[in-house]
Amino acid sequence: MKQDDVLYCEALLRKVGQRLFAEFAQEPACTSKQAMNERFHALNPQAEELLRHGLAERFPAYRWSDAELDASLQKQPEYSTPYWICDAIDGAVHFLQGMPMWAVSLCLVRDGQTAVSFVYDPCRDEMFTAIARQGAFFEWQQN
Repeated sequence: MKQDDVLYCEALLRKVGQRLFAEFAQEPACTSKQAMNERFHALNPQAEELLRHGLAERFPAYRWSDAELDASLQKQPEYSTPYWICDAIDGAVHFLQGMPMWAVSLCLVRDGQTAVSFVYDPCRDEMFTAIARQGAFFEWQQN
């Protein structure tokens, strides 16, 4: 993946993460299972759609996996072409209970192997990026 593509993905994760963080900071912690379920189903699809749309603009040939929570589909590569795996609110229970221990996670699988992965922690404004055969990188923004 080219450096400008990596920067694009990082910016996209930041954008989505900061939107989620605004919701996280404004809303009180959920106090019931029903409230958690309702809030998750209100926010997660929106965040996923922002990521999916932004990635499709830049990488129209790459597919999207919906197998995040299906272990049987994760045992082998889902597609023979490059595809994205996303967890828009990674650590959703923490998010919903008002604990700042969640992130936005994204991974590109190419030829059955992880090509690049990103984890953005909006609570700390920290970006972790790992690129196959190039290393892992950490970026912290001091506001």
